[in-house]
This record gives sequence, structure tokens and C-alpha cells, in this order.
Amino acid sequence: VFPRVTAHRGSRIGLTNFSPFAAMPLLVHGRLLGVLAVDNSRSHKIISKRDLDSLESFGNNAAIVIANSVALKETETEVLKRTKELEEKNAALRQLDKRKDDFVNYVSHELRTPLTSLIGYSKLLLTRQLPDAQRTNSISIIAREAERLKCMIDDLLDLSKMEEGKIDLKKVPTNLYQLCGEVIGVMRPQAEGKKIRLGIVGDQIPAYLEIDK
Repeated sequence: VFPRVTAHRGSRIGLTNFSPFAAMPLLVHGRLLGVLAVDNSRSHKIISKRDLDSLESFGNNAAIVIANSVALKETETEVLKRTKELEEKNAALRQLDKRKDDFVNYVSHELRTPLTSLIGYSKLLLTRQLPDAQRTNSISIIAREAERLKCMIDDLLDLSKMEEGKIDLKKVPTNLYQLCGEVIGVMRPQAEGKKIRLGIVGDQIPAYLEIDK
């Protein structure tokens, strides 16, 4: 129950039942939401006790309605805030999943090349008597592709960096024709097995690209 507060115009607020002016605070759980006031000074009608009871009842209901409206607005604002935060987190998770999928697909595809080279050159060394220079070159390719395979597996296992978005690309200037020559060397056993000749056509003008090593 709220206290009834009335006042004569121009005087301090006091308790009285003989005034054309009445006011009461709109309180809910001790929280002041506003003041409800009635002014009959123009009509010079005195506000009766019955009028004050009606004003108090209306004020109590108005305070509850206002409080509920404010609480609903605050709840809606909080829900919108939480919804936005969840959407942002979901978007980040979807992006992370996409990066994982792309990375796994890339590594799965790239693993085949060094594995194929290792198998091809190993069979070549086991089944043929090669000149020393060719034998040494084949062993070098096996060692290089084994190191490349190790790096790929390390990257695949180190998913914590990917979750934090900290996968660093080690870009270095690379001679394009030298790179093509290395690729041809790696693929040569498979190509020869299918009677395919591999080579570089055209002038070998130095060209460099920045690629991840």
C-alpha cells in the first residue's frame, strides 16, 4: 500500500484531505518510477477521501504496469544482446569448422604426392640397377619428400593453432622453374610407368613466386 501525499498549491507537500491537488509516488519494491498527480485547482473541486482511494488504487496498478513494461523492455534488450553474442559465436565456430575442413582436405590431397613419390622411388631403387648419380638423386628425392610429409603431418596434428587462427604461412621467394623441375623429378617414376614424358618447354627465364614452404 502506497502512502497518500497531497498538497495545497504553493505549499509544501503534506497529508491532508482538503485540497484540489493530490499526488502520490509510484513505487514498486522501493523503486520510485514516477509521481501521479491530480490538480483540480481550476474547478476548485476539493479532492475527497474517496477520490484519494481511487487515485491510490489507480496509482498502484499504474506502478505495476510501468514496472512490468520496464522489466519487459530490459528483458527484450538483454535477449537481443545475448542472441547477437550467440550468433557471433556460432559464426566464429562455423568459420573455424570451415577452416578445419579446408585444411584437412588440403592436407589429405597433398599427402598423396609425397607418399606416391616415396613408393615410386623406393620401388625404383629396389628393382633397378641405377647409375650412381641417378641413385643419389633418387635417394635425395626420397629424403626431401619424407621431410615434406613430416611437415604436413605436424601441421595436421597441431590443430590448436588452427583453433586460435594462428596458422602461419612461411612464404619464401621460390624460383618457378626450379620448383617445376622438382615437381617433374618427383612425378617422373609414375609418369614413366605410364609412358608419359615430362619436361619444361620454353625459355627458362628466372621467375620467382612467394609460396609457403
